[in-house]
Amino acid sequence: MLGFDHLKEMYREDPYLKEIYEACENLVRRDRSLWTEYMLQEGLLFKGSQLYTPRCSMIDNLLWEKHGGGIVGHFGKDKTYA
Repeated sequence: MLGFDHLKEMYREDPYLKEIYEACENLVRRDRSLWTEYMLQEGLLFKGSQLYTPRCSMIDNLLWEKHGGGIVGHFGKDKTYA
């Protein structure tokens, strides 16, 4: 399983999240006007109360664990991603 330190590094490499993460890390040096709803908490990126996860195999595991099967299931991962 990936550790939090590895997850933090993945933010810096993710094509979509990289700029947002850098803006949140460097509050003084970066214009955050486009990303005011994002924040860092202990190095993890949140939008509101939702943890943002970089694109990786961990996403599939998280989606299955939290949204798959049983009563809490969704109508498939494509609709859950959307």
